[in-house]
Amino acid sequence: MINIERRSGNDRRKNTHRIISRHRLIGRRRHLRRKEDRKYPQLIDRYSAKLLPIIMGILFLSIMDALFTLILVGRGAEELNPVLAYFLGISPWHFIWIKYLLTSLSVLLVVLCKDSYIFKTKLKARILLFFLPVPFLIVIPWQLGLIFLR
Repeated sequence: MINIERRSGNDRRKNTHRIISRHRLIGRRRHLRRKEDRKYPQLIDRYSAKLLPIIMGILFLSIMDALFTLILVGRGAEELNPVLAYFLGISPWHFIWIKYLLTSLSVLLVVLCKDSYIFKTKLKARILLFFLPVPFLIVIPWQLGLIFLR
């Protein structure tokens, strides 16, 4: 028998993945199987339904932070973030949309890279999803105290 090697020698995993692809809708990959694939950011096709409440919670906290900031600015407070202060100077709607967009992009980046290791440590990027709400959970009660105790 003649043993014919059918492999081309090219590794399909080395190809860059397109963000818009038919596999995003009908793909089956839920996680990365090979350990070497987890060293670098890789896209998967399907995500756990457990991520949705976490993502929605982070976005909700961001919107609440923006609304409370607008109330406080209306009472004479000042936005300390220079980027958000610039958009607040344009209009409150610009401020809310930019804050939402920045938060959404941050969450999206973490979700897309959730199975990658952070800076070649044993920690996966998904752990960041549990740290993203922490600043909001500190700032929002402080803002509520300023709103209701003044």
